[in-house]
Amino acid sequence: MAGPPSHAGRAPGPGRGRWQRPSREAAGAPAAYDQGVISPELLQVLACPKCKKPVKLDEEDPALVCEQCRLRYAIVDGIPVMLIDEAKSY
Repeated sequence: MAGPPSHAGRAPGPGRGRWQRPSREAAGAPAAYDQGVISPELLQVLACPKCKKPVKLDEEDPALVCEQCRLRYAIVDGIPVMLIDEAKSY
């Protein structure tokens, strides 16, 4: 049984270059997104685990903030730590 065709050693030609994501600045995303902190798509679905309200991204100190509970959820290596016991009050 043959595997997929091998393209090893083949130089990219027209239309075969590496795909590049459009700039987030062009989409009007906050600067923290450019740093790879968290994607806008993920931010849209995240909610505070305590009150279930939406969280907002703090761009200066990478964290997710719940204004209702006044809790800050840290973002570690691009992954939000959404544990109530780990959250910091502000």
